[in-house]
Amino acid sequence: MLSREESLPDVSRYFEYTRGYCLYSIQINNPIYFNTIFSLLSK
Repeated sequence: MLSREESLPDVSRYFEYTRGYCLYSIQINNPIYFNTIFSLLSK
């Protein structure tokens, strides 16, 4: 139980890193698409 709870921050950190990397790749590959998605998420 304790070990699983301790691993949760690592999992969330991994997903945050993966999401950030995906957004970074999208921004480089297609800045127009990234700006559109970013503007939609900002509202």
